[in-house]
Amino acid sequence: MKSLDGIYLASASEQLALVEQYVDRFRERGITVTYEWTKDVREAGFKSDSELSDIQRRYAARMGTHGVQTCDLIWVLTPVSRHEGCGMWIELGMALAFKKRVVVSGGQARRSVFTELSEARFVEHEEAYNYILSHAMVGARAI
Repeated sequence: MKSLDGIYLASASEQLALVEQYVDRFRERGITVTYEWTKDVREAGFKSDSELSDIQRRYAARMGTHGVQTCDLIWVLTPVSRHEGCGMWIELGMALAFKKRVVVSGGQARRSVFTELSEARFVEHEEAYNYILSHAMVGARAI
């Protein structure tokens, strides 16, 4: 069985502080976060995707794709609102296409039928975090 070497946290930028807390908690446990997009959102001044320059948009897309490609597991932390988090759904799709392990949590965890293909789904983010830690040694599940 393979250990959890790298994780990617996908979410809405409106949940930046929440994601940063979990990034810190994973790092404290020695788990690599394959792309910490939260830093780039802060540096860009919390602009929406449409307000970013073409160069910033291309960089974010490439880095997000790389983060998903190189992770062992992607955790999609959905927001409460249906109007937030466009990119995380695309990252979910990439993860499924790359046959990555997927965990989904939050208020919109059932919004897309594709979350049914996840390894696990939770209403509470903390439940998902605990699941990820306790199942880190479990091998990838075939989709």
